[in-house]
Amino acid sequence: MKNIKIEIKNKICIVYIDRIKSFNAINSEVIRELADTFTKYRNSKEFRSLILTGVGDQAFIAGADIKAMSKIQGQATSCANSIGQMAGIEALTGDQNCVDEMRSKFRERRDYIIPLLNSLPEVTCAVPGGAFYVFPDFSSYLGRKANDKILKDTFDISEYILGSARVVTVPGDGFGAPGHIRFSYATSKVIIQKGIERVKTALEKII
Repeated sequence: MKNIKIEIKNKICIVYIDRIKSFNAINSEVIRELADTFTKYRNSKEFRSLILTGVGDQAFIAGADIKAMSKIQGQATSCANSIGQMAGIEALTGDQNCVDEMRSKFRERRDYIIPLLNSLPEVTCAVPGGAFYVFPDFSSYLGRKANDKILKDTFDISEYILGSARVVTVPGDGFGAPGHIRFSYATSKVIIQKGIERVKTALEKII
């Protein structure tokens, strides 16, 4: 398939779509390839789930699991309850001082974590324009060994950091950004510092 790449990892089938071909619309050729892929893998007992990437937010196709996910989506986003509606109105029209306060907090945390990440050996991190996470480049660690295992991609790097440092990160390969991993700074500066110190210790063990 020329528009779709299949990757099997940890009993999860990941389907990557060519972002250039699917950015504005998924053409008929891509749709046919998706249909063939879904038909092939949807009833397989070999995988827990099938992940579709390359079309914005990830879509999950997981047999019976999709029914449960549909129920959650329906209860969470459809027919918003009266309490949620009133809370939404207050959030949009009420006092915005808390928004300014949290924006300032997140800016402070962002400016705190960036130098810490850039101080890690062979890691570089650009300053994000918004959000509450950063996306440092760990590509220098690809192809190296940790715990007798070659780090082939950011899934391996994130898994190693989780196991060795007990710090949760998100692999950039799932976002079409190989070599990068995502860190959240939606927490206190004390926890941020401890987390980065643990990551530094873990990186020092990579050969």
